[in-house]
Amino acid sequence: MDRALILLIEKGKQELRAQGHRSSGELERSFAREVEVKLTGEAVGGIYAKEYAIYLDKGVKAARVRYNPKVLLPWIDRIKPGLTLKEKESFAWAIRKKHDKEGIPTKGSFAYSNNGRRKSWIEYGYDNNLEEFDTILDLAGFFQLLVDETLTEVLGG
Repeated sequence: MDRALILLIEKGKQELRAQGHRSSGELERSFAREVEVKLTGEAVGGIYAKEYAIYLDKGVKAARVRYNPKVLLPWIDRIKPGLTLKEKESFAWAIRKKHDKEGIPTKGSFAYSNNGRRKSWIEYGYDNNLEEFDTILDLAGFFQLLVDETLTEVLGG
């Protein structure tokens, strides 16, 4: 199960990068996985990341855009390091006005995408790789059965 979750996280990161969603790497570093094995022996896995990952996946309609433009300043520092504080603030407000008008993603943001997409990274990163995910889980299940049978034989059960 753990190997399958690692695969899905990597595929999701690849899709995010291809869509142009990478400046600091903070989102990619936030990905975490968790596997819980229940008393029945059933394994349940989950993948977690920073909350804004869902906004990158689904987008935000213009009428629902709500943030203080100053939250963009650290990002602007990374992508335009030579600007003065006043220029950065002006740039942040210009972005906010564009988001208020077009929503997120904006039409212009597609210029940063290598695959022509800016949304649906979960679908393209995860859902399109479920066959490979299932193959890993099937192999893991097969090996677990093999181990169980071997232990039963060794323990004389």
